[in-house]
Amino acid sequence: MSPLSSPTRTILPLIFLVLAGCSAPKPVVLTAADNRRTVEITRGADLLVSLESNRTTGFSWTLAGAMSGPLAVVGEPIYVTDPASTGAVGVGGIVTWRFRAASPGEQRLQFEYRRPFEKELTPERSVTIDVRVR
Repeated sequence: MSPLSSPTRTILPLIFLVLAGCSAPKPVVLTAADNRRTVEITRGADLLVSLESNRTTGFSWTLAGAMSGPLAVVGEPIYVTDPASTGAVGVGGIVTWRFRAASPGEQRLQFEYRRPFEKELTPERSVTIDVRVR
């Protein structure tokens, strides 16, 4: 596994604080480094998927495919710009999805990094994570 880049190390703790809440159990946090990984979580647990992104390029991450299975999406994805580059132009950031394990079962999460007007082209990047809920 490769080390997280500087923006990821800076932003992930901020996202965790915003999304986790003080009394909630600690969620499982995954990144692009977890591509092609299978994770197990318990029913009721939260799963965060945080991916490096740069909206200024026209690219964005999307959750591909239908959401059917034991995971429920909680809210909209949250995008946080890299705070280390305040005031800079063309700065990237991190987009984070939150899921809750609603019932036992298995589900594949597929994320695609592409421009929304180029849906017929192969995504620039993709991340696939298989989730087992106990």
